[in-house]
Amino acid sequence: MSTRLLLSATALLLALPGLFLLFAPEAALAAFGGGDGAAPQLMAQLAGAMALALAVNNWMARGAAMGGIYGRPLLVADLAAMLTAGLVLVKAETPGGGLYPMALGVVFLVFVAAFGWLLFTGPRA
Repeated sequence: MSTRLLLSATALLLALPGLFLLFAPEAALAAFGGGDGAAPQLMAQLAGAMALALAVNNWMARGAAMGGIYGRPLLVADLAAMLTAGLVLVKAETPGGGLYPMALGVVFLVFVAAFGWLLFTGPRA
């Protein structure tokens, strides 16, 4: 898999929920059965801002060489973000018992494998 494709896909995967959390936190919280009030909405907007920032970072770096020591800060940041999000989604319990969060968590963990492989191999453009 090319790094351009990997970083572009990751940017889209993070930008969509990031925008949703940033501009419609009350709808996002209602979809997940979250609480009402200013504090949960603020936390949702902060999470959206962080996801959007990482998405923009990936989008801007998609043409750069990645792998080995090149692009290591971005790769480690993506690896950490994908790993934590994937593990949280895999173990998430939904009110209806749906498999959607777990399936999305598996997608995140596939990206973990891709970023981990890229981190320990030579540079790729």
